[in-house]
Amino acid sequence: MMHVERPGLLSKALGLIAKGLAMLVLYPLLFLFAIVVMAMVVISPEIKPREERPD
Repeated sequence: MMHVERPGLLSKALGLIAKGLAMLVLYPLLFLFAIVVMAMVVISPEIKPREERPD
C-alpha cells in the first residue's frame, strides 16, 4: 500500500508543472511589457510635441 512508488517521477512531474506555470505566467507578462513599451514609444512624441514649441 505505497502511495508514492517512485518519488523521482513525482518530483519530475512537479518540476514540469512548475515550469509550465512559470511559462504561463512569464510569457503574458513579457508580451504585455512589450506592448506597453511600444505604446510608450508611439505616444511619447504626442506628449512632448516638438513642433508646437519652436526654439
